[in-house]
Amino acid sequence: MNHPSTQIASNKLLAVLSSTPSIATLLPHLSPVQLNRDEVLHEHGQPATHVFFPTNCMVSLSCIATDGSMSELTAVGREGMIGISAIMGSAASGSWATVVTSGNAWRLPGKVLQQVFTTDTTCQRLLLRYLHTLLMDISHHSLCDSRHCLQQRLCRLLLEMRDRGASDEFPATQELMAHRLGVRRESVSAVARELQRDGLIRYWRGRIHVLDSENLAAQSCDCYEPIRAEYEHLYAGEARRAARWDRAVSLGHRTNGALIQGLSQV
Repeated sequence: MNHPSTQIASNKLLAVLSSTPSIATLLPHLSPVQLNRDEVLHEHGQPATHVFFPTNCMVSLSCIATDGSMSELTAVGREGMIGISAIMGSAASGSWATVVTSGNAWRLPGKVLQQVFTTDTTCQRLLLRYLHTLLMDISHHSLCDSRHCLQQRLCRLLLEMRDRGASDEFPATQELMAHRLGVRRESVSAVARELQRDGLIRYWRGRIHVLDSENLAAQSCDCYEPIRAEYEHLYAGEARRAARWDRAVSLGHRTNGALIQGLSQV
């Protein structure tokens, strides 16, 4: 399978990386993979030998308590990557990464990404900014789980699945949503019926169709919007910076040290 930019652009992080010099190093090592539900991509305490860039699937990052129960930290879709610990070399992963909705992704050896991270300051800057945003995401999820009611949390979850899967319709069983929220399936079923009755979603045979995202956001908790905005700010800012760089190069200013230094500022 070839690597046209339209396919790489299906993942927002790869789309930005494709505008950097690093892409020439990454492309030969990128391979398309099919990820299946319940597939474990990496385990807690183990190095991430490969990183994954989802395009139309979602992967849950979770931790396991001493009693064996699992709690979701967040979930990653086309806005991010799985295996960020790879940039630190042999560092062990701090979570389990398990596929929650099947789909496609790009896979890259962790050593390749770590090499590019240490040699390309543009790539380093982008991945550190992504890591910062991911940590903010995890922090808001922790706050949400302890402070907000189930209806607010379910609305937030559905909006995130819509955003990170880039589709108003996606697979989501009651069992899956209950597992991700850490509640009983019957509780999710009751809230989902209310949302469907109010015309916000349509639910059938393990699939969700978001009909009214605006009102769904209104019923969500206040954790949703800050994180959505943070990811948008991250990629919009990087896209503007890449465009400025391209214009400078096209004008033959690559060797202008002052200009290059200015473009490299955050």
